[in-house]
Amino acid sequence: MEKIETIKDRMRELNELYPNKDAIAIRTKVYDTEFGVRVKAEIYYNSHIVSTAHAEKWIEGTGGVGEEATAWAETRAVSRAIGFFLRKEQIHTEEDLIEMANVRLKAFYRFASSGASLEELKRMVDETEPDFVKRKIQVAYNSIMSKVQMNEAKTGKIKQ
Repeated sequence: MEKIETIKDRMRELNELYPNKDAIAIRTKVYDTEFGVRVKAEIYYNSHIVSTAHAEKWIEGTGGVGEEATAWAETRAVSRAIGFFLRKEQIHTEEDLIEMANVRLKAFYRFASSGASLEELKRMVDETEPDFVKRKIQVAYNSIMSKVQMNEAKTGKIKQ
């Protein structure tokens, strides 16, 4: 399994490859949106823009965009911009994948709650990428399948 980088890994690599800190500049712009916050990160090398990236953090429920959401989106945008600048094959960091897994898990549980069959849920698991997220969805599927089997055993309707 390939190593999934964190923002710390990317910052460390950027500093190692470009030790002249005056040559690199990272700028961010924060935009409030109707549903959360969007951040644009730009990386400059010798005053020339070399990479940009965006990230959003949607806010659930009511209320304004908090400092935590803004910091999260900013960190993610900067991490992605560094990934583009360093020409990383895997643009997602661990932080990205955790957020992606959380969003997909919520969707998975909503689908399950709406009456989806085990076959439909399994198909959803099989179609999920990347593997990091797929493993999280697989755990949820296994839990649901186990509960279904326990209920069948209690009622004597175990499928052979």
